[in-house]
Amino acid sequence: MDLAKKIRNVVLASALIGGGLVGVVNAQEVPKKFNIPERFNDYTSTTPIIYSLLMGDYLLEAHDYDMDGDYKMDVGELYIPGNPQPLFYGFDLNRNGTFGSDEVLTDKSQDGLNGNEEWLVPKLIV
Repeated sequence: MDLAKKIRNVVLASALIGGGLVGVVNAQEVPKKFNIPERFNDYTSTTPIIYSLLMGDYLLEAHDYDMDGDYKMDVGELYIPGNPQPLFYGFDLNRNGTFGSDEVLTDKSQDGLNGNEEWLVPKLIV
């Protein structure tokens, strides 16, 4: 199993067991196909809080963005150290200050937020 897949499994397990991710998700504009509110489009214009995060046996780097000054993270990025682009992007869609597993995109290619990402937990389309 490759490193990205192992980390994805650790993140998914953490989200499901812990009730949400605390710290996860670089983009110019969020692709429209994900139906993410436009308020997130310019999130990289704010200064992130950057810190290291140990998940299982993996040391990751998290970038959290507070876009509205309420001291709750609105967008988060989770990086494998040494990679210039995130593996995960979290968007606090329900404004509760955490990223539930249904609010996280995974980017297996780690090529920036460009539309080829997938929801960590696939969304049902009714």
